[in-house]
Amino acid sequence: MTISEHIHTLHKHLASLGLQPVPIANDGNQPEVFKVCFLNKFEMQRWKELQAQKESETNHTILQGHPGKDGY
Repeated sequence: MTISEHIHTLHKHLASLGLQPVPIANDGNQPEVFKVCFLNKFEMQRWKELQAQKESETNHTILQGHPGKDGY
């Protein structure tokens, strides 16, 4: 696996956890800095609860929008 492929895989994995890249404010004259944010178990549990709630609301809205077998 090349470095760029590895970085792409990491971006996808982090995005699946709800993490997004930090915008680069570098003018090219300074070395790049990796910024990492660590979530504790309570923050991670809350994030999972919010994701489940959001998914549940989306599924509920989708199911309400489609008519049943009888056309209701």
